[in-house]
Amino acid sequence: MNENLREDLALFRFSLIAPLVRGTTEKSIKEYLEEVCAKTYDVPGLGLREFSPSTLKHWLTDYRRHGLEGLKREPRSDRGTFRSLSPEAQQFITESLKASPKRSAVNIYQDLLTTKLPDLPSLSTVQRFIRQNRNSLVEPEIERRRYECEFANDCWQSDVCVGPYLLLNGKKKKTYLIAFLDDARRLIVHSQFFFEENYQALEETFRQALLKRGIPKKLFVDNGKIYQSRQLRLICARLGIALSFTRPYSPASKGKIERYFRTWRQQFLTPLQSEQITSLQQLNQLNTAYAENTYNHRPHSALGELTPMQRFLQDKDKLQFLSPAQIEAAFLHQVKRRVTKDATVSIERVVFEVPQIYCGQQVDILFQPRDLTWAYLKHPHTDKPIRIEPIRTVDNSKIPRKQNRPEPIDYTQLYQGGN
Repeated sequence: MNENLREDLALFRFSLIAPLVRGTTEKSIKEYLEEVCAKTYDVPGLGLREFSPSTLKHWLTDYRRHGLEGLKREPRSDRGTFRSLSPEAQQFITESLKASPKRSAVNIYQDLLTTKLPDLPSLSTVQRFIRQNRNSLVEPEIERRRYECEFANDCWQSDVCVGPYLLLNGKKKKTYLIAFLDDARRLIVHSQFFFEENYQALEETFRQALLKRGIPKKLFVDNGKIYQSRQLRLICARLGIALSFTRPYSPASKGKIERYFRTWRQQFLTPLQSEQITSLQQLNQLNTAYAENTYNHRPHSALGELTPMQRFLQDKDKLQFLSPAQIEAAFLHQVKRRVTKDATVSIERVVFEVPQIYCGQQVDILFQPRDLTWAYLKHPHTDKPIRIEPIRTVDNSKIPRKQNRPEPIDYTQLYQGGN
């Protein structure tokens, strides 16, 4: 603690006992101390603190004996050491940690009790010693380094955050925000609210992000259920995106998007008057306005005071974009179906009609769950997928079946022989 801080701390202490030093209070010492100790104080260098009457009495004694110098905090000469932990006990704990880095303090303490060392410490002392010295004694298993990708769209991070509750039709509904952030430029690629935290919501957000900002080289996500979908792996593989997962229970690995969510809560969520929002669409409009007009255009300290959008656009020549049709093709879901005898297949309770030649065969169907007005049939013997549509039973009732059609008349054969 430097001299200025020690002096500030002494002045603070004096401010609490000054009425007792000069006798300017009309209350008794007991009443005054109880009144002062009932409050919380912002102590210089220490933060918020509460004090007991005995502490103030101790300060009063120190001041009367040594003046202001008596109120200055004297550092302990043995600070950083463990007075109740003998050198032999410290050596035993150190060797135990080096031999088995993952051992708990309780296990080491139990072994320590079996030794014949004098003045054995308490469990809390051993725990404190291990907590303060484990990192210096044991080489960490996980190496962490602060990193930053070189260019825009080198890597995106994605995560989910709980949003505000909306009161709709007299019922409170929970919302979830799914966000994608560019690692190198801190740009919010796209973020969107949903009522459900499921894969369909993730897929819609990812699709919009790709349409707006291009194709990233890598997608970095956690091990949440929605990110473990096989369909997400297929989409990334079709687009040439490397899908990477964080180590389990390691949120610090995605520190940039975690930091964004903290900023988002302070600047967007806290001042938000959710009771005035009447729909999810309105909430998304407000969120998009914040991300696109405020956050993405606000100078960022990690970007040399440039805005995320300015830094992102500096790499515009390196960005790769695909057409909406190409992206839609990459997002197609694929299932196997066996064609029934009436030349139909069912996808999510919607019946599609396929060509008659595929009856009884197993085929692959490509479709978009959000738009079941069409699909594609893919068969090993076909070069290109065949577009199929939902069955129209009324129209089929008006089409003559092949076996019921009359044979055509061959007039050449009919008039041979002069008849």
